[in-house]
Amino acid sequence: MNSRAQISLGNKPLYWGLMLIIFTVILLVFTFVVVHYTAKINQVSPYLKAHTLSLRFTTLPECLAAVDSLTGAVSSGVLDLSKFNENHLRGNCFPTISTQDYNFILKLKRKDISISTLHYRDTIDYTFLLPVLVQEGADLSADNLEIGVQVKI
Repeated sequence: MNSRAQISLGNKPLYWGLMLIIFTVILLVFTFVVVHYTAKINQVSPYLKAHTLSLRFTTLPECLAAVDSLTGAVSSGVLDLSKFNENHLRGNCFPTISTQDYNFILKLKRKDISISTLHYRDTIDYTFLLPVLVQEGADLSADNLEIGVQVKI
């Protein structure tokens, strides 16, 4: 038997073993890059999340939105003034579990009334101003709802 053939045959498993390790490393790096890229693309900004959460106050019947007593229809953008108190806000509308949640302060500008969630402290990260109608009994009046958002304490 030729000694060259033995050396050539003996190096092939070593070559393919090294290629397998290199291919595995390349595949792992590619997977990491793809996962990191998709996580970066799918990340929601805190501003957008705070704005989306603050819209619940004017659109949900559990929160502050007025509900027609005859039809049961929810009037988005119309606030029921009887619901505009801290007990209703903290109990039914937005109960905060910890200080790590989003916390809000809501102010009706013309009526000069403000309510806040349980763990709200005096720092505001974002402010949203929404034009609303305020239902007080059978009367409707225009007002501006200022929503101050505290992201984390």
